[in-house]
Amino acid sequence: MRSSQRNETTADCLSFEQHEWTSHGICAGVTDAADFFTQVCDLATAPLAVMQASRDAGGDLSAMSTALTAAGYEVFSTDTYNSQLELSACATSSGKWVLSPVADFGSVCGGSDSTDDSSASCVADTHGPACTSDADCTSVTDCVRCAGSGYCTDVPL
Repeated sequence: MRSSQRNETTADCLSFEQHEWTSHGICAGVTDAADFFTQVCDLATAPLAVMQASRDAGGDLSAMSTALTAAGYEVFSTDTYNSQLELSACATSSGKWVLSPVADFGSVCGGSDSTDDSSASCVADTHGPACTSDADCTSVTDCVRCAGSGYCTDVPL
């Protein structure tokens, strides 16, 4: 658990959880906060085991990244300042998130290769149209930006 690793207080953990929900969960297309955190924890279990094995063998962040890649995970980003590795993930139309290489998002999660853009606006708690930048969302009704999920959202940063 996060608090046992860094001696953080319950208030620190709650603040982190609130940040994750308001910054990432609200626009993730999940049912609610419980669904979001359940999916995040489920997605993290196997990669964390790979990282722990690397760490147990004396590996640093770079070695963990290499181990994840060797295990078939795409490391989307390495944040050396916060010692974080970000894996690429996409959401299916049912709201289930899966780890996948970015190049496979269309076949794994659908949507990005589709020409059907049935979402012509942004509505709270649902994906808007697919996007790659904020510019893709400026002309879409009620959308304010392109979220990290690759869909326009009505949630400002």
